[in-house]
Amino acid sequence: MSAANEKTNYVCLFCGNSIESGDVDLCALHVVARFDQLRGEQKEQTFFCHINCLQQRAAVHPGNFYISDPEFPSIGE
Repeated sequence: MSAANEKTNYVCLFCGNSIESGDVDLCALHVVARFDQLRGEQKEQTFFCHINCLQQRAAVHPGNFYISDPEFPSIGE
């Protein structure tokens, strides 16, 4: 079984439900603390969420999440 087809055990930061792999999900939020400091002084942590949960809870308009647009290229494109 390929990694893309395996079940994940990721839980959404916002709703607490499990996240199934999909067109845009599984989303990872990579938080960098002390972003304005030298790289060696920074701290990092990753959280996971559904794209819909992120869009619904963000203070910015959901349209700002152009990453969910099917035409938005992947890193490999």
